[in-house]
Amino acid sequence: MAVKDFMKPGYGPRMGCKILTVDPQQRKIEAILKDGAAVQVAVFDTPGFFVWPKVGERWTIHKYNGIWMLNHRLGTEDDYQVDDLQPGEGKIDADIIKTPTGKSVIIVDDAKVTAGQVIGYQNGTWTPIDQTGGTGSQGPQGPKGDTGPQGSQGNVGATGSAGPSNVLTVNSTTTGDAGTNANVTIRGTSPAQSLSFTIPRGNTGATGGLGTITSAIPTSGLVDNEEIFYSLNGSYFYNNGTSTTDSHDTIVWHLKYNQSSSKWYFIGGPSLEFYQGNDMTTLSSSTYYGVTGGITLPAGAWQITFGANAHMAFANTSSNPGIWLAGGYVSSGTVVPDAEIYFQSPYTNTTTDADTSLSQSYLLRLTSSRSIRAFYKTPNLTGVTINNCYIKAMPIYLT
Repeated sequence: MAVKDFMKPGYGPRMGCKILTVDPQQRKIEAILKDGAAVQVAVFDTPGFFVWPKVGERWTIHKYNGIWMLNHRLGTEDDYQVDDLQPGEGKIDADIIKTPTGKSVIIVDDAKVTAGQVIGYQNGTWTPIDQTGGTGSQGPQGPKGDTGPQGSQGNVGATGSAGPSNVLTVNSTTTGDAGTNANVTIRGTSPAQSLSFTIPRGNTGATGGLGTITSAIPTSGLVDNEEIFYSLNGSYFYNNGTSTTDSHDTIVWHLKYNQSSSKWYFIGGPSLEFYQGNDMTTLSSSTYYGVTGGITLPAGAWQITFGANAHMAFANTSSNPGIWLAGGYVSSGTVVPDAEIYFQSPYTNTTTDADTSLSQSYLLRLTSSRSIRAFYKTPNLTGVTINNCYIKAMPIYLT
């Protein structure tokens, strides 16, 4: 009889295949036959012991009524062989075994597991495991808990070591505009820091007074660069030979003492002046005529200016001057052209009835106080008239 006569009706021959996919939920398996054909393998009724194949394993299948059905796994050389079993022992081709109620049946290695040990499935077998697991990934942060009670105060810590001494320097000082705020900037880090200051300029103050005014120049206890305000009250001029009070009795000079030269140098103040108004005077002799006034000056150095207006009714030449201007002093009504202060200068004109302005300045040094006057004369005895005579004196220093 042929083999087919022993086969059940509807059964086809068994074929070897390689498992490609496994879908327990759909009870479907994809496999590839030896000739490369892909087939669908159905799982219908399962026996009391059933094992789902794993991808890559080799199994046998058969065809029943045109549907491929799963048979059993083909073993490999690494499988536990049946000839190693003892009578009454069996072999199950499964890694994990489930009971009908879904509980797992643990299969252990007798050579590695003893009673009382905790076991786990690792690397294809159940073996003893360390109850202390590795550190897992950090879980999500839980909600903030309630604030706990305040703990007791801890002990005072030990005194720390002294840090380096800070070196603080001034980097710059700047003058700011008036009305702005002062500012201080610190730069750098400890222990090397610097300060930059900005100090606003103060507003201009009110003009101060003259301070203490003295009517006498000090002569003792003098200090270099000492300053005084000196009033000329009591100075006088000659008026027709009679001394009278100076009309400029409110003149005040600012003086500064120089110790090396023992002199009081002029810093500021008005000039000392004498003015004789429209007192027309006709020169009628070749002697000097002194105007009716003068100025008394203390000892020192002076810048002196003499002047007057003159009217000459005749023409003259430099060899026949019309008028002479001189400075000097008067003693008992007599002109004394002192060599120390004497000065004269001729003035000429070439036009008849000419008006001439007379003026001359010079440096005068006095070793003692003198009253100076301006003097005029003419070689021509007629026709010369002078008026508006004046003297101006500005101190350089006083002794």
